[in-house]
Amino acid sequence: MTDTTANIDTNEDEREDRTPETLLLDLAQNQIRSISSPMPKNPGAMGWQCMAASTMALAARLLHTVQQVAPEQAAEIADWYHGPFGDGPDLMDFTEWLDVTVAQPAQADIEAWIADGRRRAQEAKRVSEKAEGSTDEPTRDIHTHMGLSYANYLVLPRTLLQSMPEAWQHQFVVLLSQLEAAFQHVPQAEGYKVDAATEHEVSDLNDAQLKSLGITKDWYRGATPPAGAGETELTEWQAEYENPDGPQYFNAYGTELEGSSCVLLPTVDPVPHYNRGRTRVEPQLHCCGNCEGVDPGTCLMNEESAS
Repeated sequence: MTDTTANIDTNEDEREDRTPETLLLDLAQNQIRSISSPMPKNPGAMGWQCMAASTMALAARLLHTVQQVAPEQAAEIADWYHGPFGDGPDLMDFTEWLDVTVAQPAQADIEAWIADGRRRAQEAKRVSEKAEGSTDEPTRDIHTHMGLSYANYLVLPRTLLQSMPEAWQHQFVVLLSQLEAAFQHVPQAEGYKVDAATEHEVSDLNDAQLKSLGITKDWYRGATPPAGAGETELTEWQAEYENPDGPQYFNAYGTELEGSSCVLLPTVDPVPHYNRGRTRVEPQLHCCGNCEGVDPGTCLMNEESAS
């Protein structure tokens, strides 16, 4: 049978710990550790951890199969591997083995693989530095982010949040947990009512829309036409009392509103219901930090798209 393992020197005293059974246990434990919460906040680190979990699972399945049909080969593999932090494998020696055994028979260029790996490593480094705040990108506080909206609350549709990449969601939930923990001592309302709406200036609303919002429009500065006035008398009265500066507006509580005041008119929410976590809306941005095959301008790790 052709040797399918790379060669490294072994120590007979340690050989008894390098069995397929012990390696299977190590692979199984490492796979479970790789998928256990909490996951890394950094999207690049999380991606590598998920890849490690998949690789551990694949290696365990393959080793178990080899052990069933070729136990001697399984023992050679276990002896060569000896754990990711042990004496082996010799990764450079394994690269040569990959070239001879895998790349060349497939007419693939291992140097191209190496160049691609270095490119991805540089990109991962850039993503990590950005996530850790070590770049020169300007930061903004909450007040600056909210701008001149005068909004006292920030509304985020649950459907859109759950549609973002999982790595992004994990970071977001960590920040939410920190916010909740920081202000547990502050009394807050039991709930808030949020309705979809469109924004309009009061003076742009018609009579039906004003009525639906409980807003009254007064052209006559609080004056009331005389009871029983005829059409001619009423027309004369209106001409005398009508406010030349335009009508006054009052909300349901009697507070006067400027005509330029913005109010919210109820409408149908264009964002679909979250449907118990099942609804997904495809985002225009992603956060892989890789951008292979996609527009780099749509990556959350790209400074221009994130700004």
